[in-house]
Amino acid sequence: SSGINAEYGVITANVTHLTHTATTLVHSTVGGVSDLQGVLDAVISETVTPTVNSVLNKGFALPIKDWVLLERSAIVSRRDYLEICGDVRLTERTLEEIRKVIANLVIG
Repeated sequence: SSGINAEYGVITANVTHLTHTATTLVHSTVGGVSDLQGVLDAVISETVTPTVNSVLNKGFALPIKDWVLLERSAIVSRRDYLEICGDVRLTERTLEEIRKVIANLVIG
């Protein structure tokens, strides 16, 4: 499970729980491993989750942030994608470009 947030065109996330499927030990050169699931759970919680969170907490800028801002946004994690919803507000840069286009149409 995770928490996902989008604010001012940047998506951040925090993983709170990772799971893995059932695992079977096929071969071991160090001998028997009595609690393979426990070992994997420890590796995931102590290594994988913090590493993933260190990247996700920094956030990812949406490629549209110079042009539009998402406000009152919501992110829903689907099976194969993230659904991002929100109110869109045009940035000053976008408004300037629109003014230029309109001026060229009126004057030009």
